[in-house]
Amino acid sequence: MTAHTDSADHLPERLRDAAIAAELETGPREETMDQARSHVVVRLVRMGAGFVVLLAGVAMLVLPGPGLLVIVAGLALLARDVVWAERALGHVRRRLPKGLGKPSG
Repeated sequence: MTAHTDSADHLPERLRDAAIAAELETGPREETMDQARSHVVVRLVRMGAGFVVLLAGVAMLVLPGPGLLVIVAGLALLARDVVWAERALGHVRRRLPKGLGKPSG
């Protein structure tokens, strides 16, 4: 029983270490552990905001508000970090009339 409690007590540390190790292995290379730590925090905040916006958009499908537009905004936030959101956003862009899905510039 003690081994189980010890592993449960160290779970937040193990998750943090795994997230930092994954951050160092993927994406742009961070030069220091502090940069990797801060990038993990930025990703978690961005993903949390993306899910909140996405869920708000889903709620707006039955409530008053621009549901589809908010869903697209949530997918755009999530697409930077989550592959399924990037694919869903690509699917939405393909269904838009020509010229609407491309950034101006």
